[in-house]
Amino acid sequence: MRGRMKVARLLPIAFAGSCLAAAGSPPAGGRDQDAAVAMLARSMQGAFRVNVEAIMIQRDHRGANSFMRIRVRRSKAGLQRQTVLEPLSRSGLDSTDDGDRWLTYFPDKLRLIDQESPRHENADIISRLDLAKKNYVFTTEPHADIAGRAVVCITASPRWPGIDGRRYCLDKQTAYPLRMETFSRGAAPSLVYDTKDVKYPPEMSEGALRMHPSPGVSKITYGRPRTMTRAEAKQLLNFIPIVPKSLPLGFKVSELQYSGNSEWKSAIVRLTDGLARANVYQWLPDGKDMMSMADSTAGESNGIHILLVSDSLSPALRSDLLDPFVSKVSVEK
Repeated sequence: MRGRMKVARLLPIAFAGSCLAAAGSPPAGGRDQDAAVAMLARSMQGAFRVNVEAIMIQRDHRGANSFMRIRVRRSKAGLQRQTVLEPLSRSGLDSTDDGDRWLTYFPDKLRLIDQESPRHENADIISRLDLAKKNYVFTTEPHADIAGRAVVCITASPRWPGIDGRRYCLDKQTAYPLRMETFSRGAAPSLVYDTKDVKYPPEMSEGALRMHPSPGVSKITYGRPRTMTRAEAKQLLNFIPIVPKSLPLGFKVSELQYSGNSEWKSAIVRLTDGLARANVYQWLPDGKDMMSMADSTAGESNGIHILLVSDSLSPALRSDLLDPFVSKVSVEK
């Protein structure tokens, strides 16, 4: 079976990150690291006490040097809208996120994708950052103003070779994310997004943050994959998912879920090292071809098809992370 993940490529602001520092940066002191992580948690939780109006550029997944220019509007209540202004081929791509549902409109296809807000994933941000402190060294550093705002930059330097570092540049007053980069040893930093202009207006119309698609638009709704136990998976999928007891690169299993998509029923093992993430999809082939996706590495174990997807890891690291699932060494019973 061929398919792809849910389509919505506008990055919900909060988050990703990175930097100019080398992966071998000196360790931060405990207080410095705790202060950096606390500010990062505040920003990732998205609890901004201001309305936001910004123009930003964001890396386009279609090319390493391709960027979209995006208008961002966000109310202090948390309702957010992002509209692509450039390039012309992407102009009109629009998304809204109210913290519960994430709607993305594709004008060229007259299609609206309705899915769970990615902000749900930040509900456990404190525990994720506790894990991140084991895998990264966090430091704060001064930085030139961004879009006329004083900033503080938080660098997360990885303890594991091959993992990208991250730099998050936040508005010093509001903690709103203004720039994010990733970096690796011996390479120039890679920009994920950058803010060109930002204002904090005292008032913002909620109506302007709502989407009103024209008639004739087709809507596709995706429900949230449900959390399940391995025993429940046996009933739902007719196999027990592979869940290794230990993983390389500091990654841990954060959740086991069931995706009941009619075209592709699967188990999803969600992995994280606190900052980077990966999803491991497992399903019985039932005569269908292996699923094909970007940023993925495929494997198989005892007739179970396995696909590890992560845009945070190189192909070599994806293979390292996939190996325990394929070899089934130290699998949870």
